[in-house]
Amino acid sequence: MKNFRRSGNSNPVPAPAGGVLSGDGVLVGSLFGIAAASAAEGELVELACVGVFDLKKTAGQTWTVGARIYWDAAAKVATVTPASNTVIGLAVAPAASSSATGLVRLNGVDATPGTLDQLPGGGGEGDVLKIASGVPTWAPAFDDFDGDVEAAVSAKTEIAALVPIADPSTATAEDCATTLNAIIAALKA
Repeated sequence: MKNFRRSGNSNPVPAPAGGVLSGDGVLVGSLFGIAAASAAEGELVELACVGVFDLKKTAGQTWTVGARIYWDAAAKVATVTPASNTVIGLAVAPAASSSATGLVRLNGVDATPGTLDQLPGGGGEGDVLKIASGVPTWAPAFDDFDGDVEAAVSAKTEIAALVPIADPSTATAEDCATTLNAIIAALKA
């Protein structure tokens, strides 16, 4: 592939206001990583965006293995509090409330602050996420589908007639849910 540039496990970014020290957590937009070196404000610094790191954490918090971890950009610490913080990964070891740090596996993906926690729990096998007026709920996808695969395949014409989301980069969760529900309805027809 002549368009491949790098694996993306680390990425160079301009150091934010105040600069960074090697090992600092750095959030630039929605890109989070650990500074590989110290850099003054505006200088390029390589951020490790995936891997397992020992990060400063919010005092008094207890972490369990698998807990979703967020970055508190104002306090510059990892936390289990979603609020307006950005998801950065998962705890891979327990952390006592008395410990100053916690072990975090970075996700390496863009995550909008708090959106993952807005999904409701539950949802059984075959259920779909339905969003109405911005409120997500789980619903059976094929509650009246009789399993007739040929009927589903014959819905090809209806599916082809659906209008795709015009600009996926600006689509809301509700846009996506509406499109998916239309596809499911066509399959069920």
